[in-house]
Amino acid sequence: MDLFVYTFHNDGNIHRALSVLDPNTVGDQGIPTESVLGEITSSLPSMTPDQFDTNDAFIQFLHKIITDRVGNIQEYRQQARIIGSGILPIVDGRAGKYTGETTDEDLIGHFSVQTGNILPNSYIPNPAYKVLTDNGPIQLHAGLEALLLDRVRQLLD
Repeated sequence: MDLFVYTFHNDGNIHRALSVLDPNTVGDQGIPTESVLGEITSSLPSMTPDQFDTNDAFIQFLHKIITDRVGNIQEYRQQARIIGSGILPIVDGRAGKYTGETTDEDLIGHFSVQTGNILPNSYIPNPAYKVLTDNGPIQLHAGLEALLLDRVRQLLD
């Protein structure tokens, strides 16, 4: 996922917002709050988890999209069929990239699965999920990323 840094001044302070929106799509209307992953609290180019404040509106927006739309993504439906009954984790794509393990910070949330089907209204967000970890920023499944970007662009209309 491409991410963009916006720098702005407010009351004499410099703020840096990390967003999923390309500057060419923003225009005069500004950046919707839901498109901002959080604020970088250090001087660039540094951006570590302790130098980043996550935007709760983005996290809520992401969970809403997952709740409403994961059942429409073919790969997740296939995973549910393989699981049969149990839990379908929604995991950040950066998980295991360096260690081969999924940490609690990489688990976005999970659905319950019964007889190979994702149960509606069963999504449980993981409060320990982090948009930015030592392994990098959010990396969503391609289908989920497309849905997120589409919904964010709709906010501009």
